[in-house]
Amino acid sequence: SASKQAGVPAIKQHSRRANRWAITADYFKRNEKDAVNNFDRTFFDSSVVTYSRHLTSLGAGYFIPVTKDKNIMFSVYGGAGAGKISFDDNGIDNGNINYSRQYSSNLTKWYIQPAISFFAGKYFRTGLIAKVSWVQYGKASTSYTGDELKYLGLDRLPGSTLSFVEATWNMQISAPKMEWLSLDGGFTLSSEPFDNNTNLEARNFNASIGLSLDFGKMKRK
Repeated sequence: SASKQAGVPAIKQHSRRANRWAITADYFKRNEKDAVNNFDRTFFDSSVVTYSRHLTSLGAGYFIPVTKDKNIMFSVYGGAGAGKISFDDNGIDNGNINYSRQYSSNLTKWYIQPAISFFAGKYFRTGLIAKVSWVQYGKASTSYTGDELKYLGLDRLPGSTLSFVEATWNMQISAPKMEWLSLDGGFTLSSEPFDNNTNLEARNFNASIGLSLDFGKMKRK
């Protein structure tokens, strides 16, 4: 019938396409501390800087199989987020006097992320990810003087948008009868958007390891 020829296949095709879409949501928070001793004593001698960063993001993506057996998949994700960076800088200035400074700024981030994933058997998968991010920095709240901000390069951040290019390799391993639990690991290389004329730098390498839970598979078990 015309209904079977035109109606049913269209519904099935729409269903397959709908299953290729995904949404993402994440919250990132990181605290760390650095000891800095390489100042040229224009303003500072040495310091300990305590950082705090957090970011909440939402995104969406589309993925398609590259091979008929679906062991290789290609995906593209994009999204945006908002957060804040802040740090406390405590140390000794060029006159050997203790000093303390603070800096904080809101930020907005956009990203696009193509990736290719390989499913080598039922319990192992790995992926190569390329990610381009744009980060816009808002108005700063700080106790640094104007000259100190210029010396450190922080005067360039408010209102600026910097781009970061990241290359990531990830892997995921699970075990029979425990497919809902997996061990995740990987590393990321990142570009450096700051020039050599500032005292700012970006983290060029990150490594991670952790556990993932698949609640869908857990419910079925």
